[in-house]
Amino acid sequence: MPTAVPEFAAWLPAAAPEDSRLAVRALAVPDAPALRQRRGGRWLEWRWRDAADEVTRLAAGLAAIGFRPGDRLWVCGHFEPALLCLALAAGRAGGVVEAVSGRHPRLTLARPCAVPPAVVYVRDRAAAATWLDAADAVGVATTLVFDDAVPLDGEGLVGARSLPIAHLRALADAPAPSAARPARRGSAGRLTWVEEGTGWRGGLEAILDAWLTEGFTLAFPEGRRGAERDRRSARPDAMLVSPTRLNAIAAAATDQLRRRGPILRLLARLAADDGCRVRGGQRGLAAAGLRRALGLGRLRSVQVGPDRAAEPLHAVTRSLFESLDVDLQIAVGAAPPPAPVRRERPAEQVEEHDTPHRDPAWSFMANGWT
Repeated sequence: MPTAVPEFAAWLPAAAPEDSRLAVRALAVPDAPALRQRRGGRWLEWRWRDAADEVTRLAAGLAAIGFRPGDRLWVCGHFEPALLCLALAAGRAGGVVEAVSGRHPRLTLARPCAVPPAVVYVRDRAAAATWLDAADAVGVATTLVFDDAVPLDGEGLVGARSLPIAHLRALADAPAPSAARPARRGSAGRLTWVEEGTGWRGGLEAILDAWLTEGFTLAFPEGRRGAERDRRSARPDAMLVSPTRLNAIAAAATDQLRRRGPILRLLARLAADDGCRVRGGQRGLAAAGLRRALGLGRLRSVQVGPDRAAEPLHAVTRSLFESLDVDLQIAVGAAPPPAPVRRERPAEQVEEHDTPHRDPAWSFMANGWT
């Protein structure tokens, strides 16, 4: 896939395979849950037919504001249902979708090799204002679409160059309210968790491809700050993540283990089977207890997606998730995890009071454990 500038991850849906796969899912399992997100403190859910209808409305709305085949849509922010549906809608319209980092809007817009976007999608009104100021500073004419709660019976568009996504829906021939509905407990089947943003280069393609190919329910947090809280509430079965984000999750979990006392340290040692000679069933129980303590009680698999600018997957990260008895799947193109190197000592040198942090293979229990 071509990439305009290092900050960008371009997705060219010329043949619209994602759109066709969405239609197949909507016909085969129309009432099965497809997307879930926490918004305003409650979990909302979109069925497959809801997602397909949303893409149709947004594609019509983009056409109504002048989005044409070959135009570019930039998406910026954390991944969520609205962003995915708008990306699919732009693909249906023949556009080019690019996931961009929101750290430096002015520099991103000013890069000479960047093709100016016809539309930029951001999460909220404040981000829209920042991007409009940056566009004015570099002389780029673009329309900002943001996901913010604005009543449809208000004063119309927020401005000539910015509008809420609710107004974009309303521009369709057959406008309809948002298809989101309160999520039903236990209705999701296999729930796959995503807490990433558009800074994950290659993330948009990885998420859409896995979602539409495997047909699981994607779940998203309300925002980056509440991701751990929402992850505990959602209780996902699987996680789709970049190497960088998984390293951060492992670091937070390791810090939590260090701070929560000797019981969790014992569970961690049993789960790691670090010289404890525990049986398989006992190790499984220890791993299950450790997952619950870390808010990952139902987690069974982690798919590490490709990242064109990834840092290596740390040995600490791999050893932690192996001790949790989680299937760590490394996608093609992802940074391969380095294999942990375990130093074996003669049996006569191993004392009963040895602690796990003495062995670098289980280094997630190091640095201050006693």
